[in-house]
Amino acid sequence: MHATQEVTVVTGELAQIDVLHVDDEPDLVALVADMLERDSDIAVETATSASEGLDRLSAGRFDCLVSDYAMPEMDGIEFLETVRAAHPNLPFILYTGKGSEEVASEAITAGATDYLQKGGGTEQYDLLENRIHNAVAQYRSGQRAAKLDRIRSLASDINQILVRADSRAEVEARVCERIVETDLYALAWIGTVDAETSRLVPREAAGEAEGYLEEITVTADDSPTGQGPAGTAARDRHVAVSENIAADPALDRWVQTVTAYGFESIAAVPLEHGETLGGVLTLYADQPHPFDEDERDLLAELGADIGHALHSLSIDEQRREERDRREALFANAPTPVAASRPLRDDDQQYITDVNEAFEAVFGFDRDAIVGEEVSDVLVPDAHHDEHVEFRERTAKGEAITESVERRTRDGIREFIIHIIPFGLDDGSPDGNYVWYTDVTNWSERERELRSFRQAVEHVGHAVYWTDPEGTIEYVNPAFEAQSGYTAEDAIGREASILRSGEHDEAFYATLWETILDGETWDGQLLNERRDGTRYVVEQTITPVTNDEGEIERFVAINVDVTDRKERERERDQANTVLRTIVENLPVGVLVEDADRNVLLVNERLLSLFGAPSSTDALIGQDCTLAAEHFKADFADPEGFIDGIDERIAARDLVENERFELVDGRVLERDYVPYTLPDGEANLWLYRDVTQRTRNEQRLKQQNDRLDQFAGVVSHDLRNPLNVASSRLELAIEQCDSVHLEYAATAVERSISLIADLRTLTVEGMAAIETEPVGLAQAAADSWQTVMTAEATLSVETDQTIDTDPGRLRQLLSNLFSNAITHAGDDVAVTVGALENGFYVADDGPGIPEESHESVFEPGHSTVEDGTGFGLAIVEAIADTHDWRVRVTDGTDGGARFEFTEVDVVGE
Repeated sequence: MHATQEVTVVTGELAQIDVLHVDDEPDLVALVADMLERDSDIAVETATSASEGLDRLSAGRFDCLVSDYAMPEMDGIEFLETVRAAHPNLPFILYTGKGSEEVASEAITAGATDYLQKGGGTEQYDLLENRIHNAVAQYRSGQRAAKLDRIRSLASDINQILVRADSRAEVEARVCERIVETDLYALAWIGTVDAETSRLVPREAAGEAEGYLEEITVTADDSPTGQGPAGTAARDRHVAVSENIAADPALDRWVQTVTAYGFESIAAVPLEHGETLGGVLTLYADQPHPFDEDERDLLAELGADIGHALHSLSIDEQRREERDRREALFANAPTPVAASRPLRDDDQQYITDVNEAFEAVFGFDRDAIVGEEVSDVLVPDAHHDEHVEFRERTAKGEAITESVERRTRDGIREFIIHIIPFGLDDGSPDGNYVWYTDVTNWSERERELRSFRQAVEHVGHAVYWTDPEGTIEYVNPAFEAQSGYTAEDAIGREASILRSGEHDEAFYATLWETILDGETWDGQLLNERRDGTRYVVEQTITPVTNDEGEIERFVAINVDVTDRKERERERDQANTVLRTIVENLPVGVLVEDADRNVLLVNERLLSLFGAPSSTDALIGQDCTLAAEHFKADFADPEGFIDGIDERIAARDLVENERFELVDGRVLERDYVPYTLPDGEANLWLYRDVTQRTRNEQRLKQQNDRLDQFAGVVSHDLRNPLNVASSRLELAIEQCDSVHLEYAATAVERSISLIADLRTLTVEGMAAIETEPVGLAQAAADSWQTVMTAEATLSVETDQTIDTDPGRLRQLLSNLFSNAITHAGDDVAVTVGALENGFYVADDGPGIPEESHESVFEPGHSTVEDGTGFGLAIVEAIADTHDWRVRVTDGTDGGARFEFTEVDVVGE
């Protein structure tokens, strides 16, 4: 990949959280809307039936659904199942007065994000607001991750398009088509800048927006039409984004047209390679704020890849044109020309073609001579060694001009030959063109001058010569094309006009010392064209002397190897990046070629199988023998071997294939067939999923625990309590009686008892999905969900642990509530680090040592209004994570809860 580009972003207004609340009681939905919209980030729409809710959902875009359970026609679970069919990941909170564990279980099974009981007080709305924020944050994070995966897949597909495409038009058309196929973007178009008008002219487009591009004008200058993302990207050469078209003043002139087509945001990506802008790719999305930083970085990398491909296709097109000109010149040359190339199994040169002039001068019929070895047909025996020398020199890419004798049908004749190697992209020529000038009847001097001039005029490499002081006397057309200097510009000036400043004076002093001694100098230089761009050449400078041995001139031949050097650099960089990625992947990786020999393997694979070898030692080894060696580790050895053979024979992608090992571990394997330049290859990925398998088994066991509590809480118990709580709250406002307060406390304690029973039951059966979570942030978030009064929280850790985020917040909230309940409203709570875990401590009265074990038992409480289930829930969450929890005395005399055997992934 390429370096991330600078990005221009017009953000517009921030996206709010849009909530749809469905409840068959109109007064209640109005109250909930008013309470939630106290948070300026939340906007609530309401519906009084599930069918109305479905209509609202189909007509609008919502970030979260909140629904009652007991509704006519369609209850909350049925409503949830209908929503999940069309929106499998949309946050859905069942907010209901029906509190039985049967409903909770159904809600979780049906895919509810959360389950919250209606209460009698106002605190429930703060809790509901917090649940909405958490659910939407996780939902948006998941959406972003899924979208980035789709963009990475898109980038992979586009790179395949770039590799296979034969023309720029094919690249542009297929890229636009592939982009809109993802449904990530509604429209994609590629345009290039017209040098005269600065207008961005569309070349290819895809998407449902017929007529749109004809209605807009985009330029790359500083005028008003150049201020949008596409113009900015073309002008400033970096990704430009408008996150909200309606709120972007730079798009005022286009906003009516753009929004009429349903577009709400735009990203424009320059397709650049080096200093060359190949065009601008502009993408339109049908929602605001889709382009986060990660997506913009991926688009920048994608633009660089497309720009590089367009540049390479342009170079290829130039090469094809050059080849066509060369072949036309070969066919129509007035002098004899023969083409030859070596066979792979020897170093001899075989004639592959001759032109009509060759047939006429040499007297050999084309059909008779093509396919013959050059020395067998044309080279006299006395000149065999000379021919071998020519062959060795041209094999290195050297062009040769010499006077020779060659066989013709009429006998041996004298020629000036110029041998021009072609196909130097990989550092060695594919073959040679040999130009013959018959000089049998010329004066020696005339023959040399005319043949040499003719040869260098048609050679594909830059040729020039200077006088002994370095002043240019002649340049050929290839020099003009390569350097940008015309013959008129260059002749009479010193060859130093090509210097880039990259090489110091000592470098040139050595060069001059070599050629002034009469020796040929060859080496690699970084030159500079007339327009200031740089290019790499392999240069040969040969002194030419007169009859007295004095140097008359220096002849230089420059072969442009810029593209070859760039490809070598990119290949080396790509190989380094690939190896680094593979070495750091958390899965075992094995790549083998079509002959089952190891091409690549990482340390993770060796550790999974306990192999003592190093990765380097395994390169080139036979994978078949390795598989036979390790099959004894598998519970079904022959099944392991047969599975490998079947996968390779079918060459179909296979994912998540599981194997049991004799040591009790479980491995999961993916097979990915793919093709390398040298043939087919196989990619194997191995993962240790032992813990995941055990978690799945544990889930089934824990489901049995749920049955123990299923009958404890019923809808008929909770609803009356909720009603009583609300009525008591109103009664307290109207009259002052301590009896009412005691009654309210008793009702709230009953509701809390029901809630804790449900939570304990759910935690006892819940499977977890872990991810890295910052302990400090989780503690801060959890502190906001409890009634902290004058209590204080101190976090003394920067740990990141592998945990289920929601379960961790529940655990911390229960511990904080426990501290406030038992130590008072002004308690000081501390969260700190242990070597393999963390602790939560308070400065309250502490817990007697004889109660350290019993505090985790369900129903244990030392306060009158406690439910006795708070710490039981803490222990259930710890057990679900396979953590060890114990209570001890804190340093300040209070209680300290320590959690160990925690997977700490960072500090």
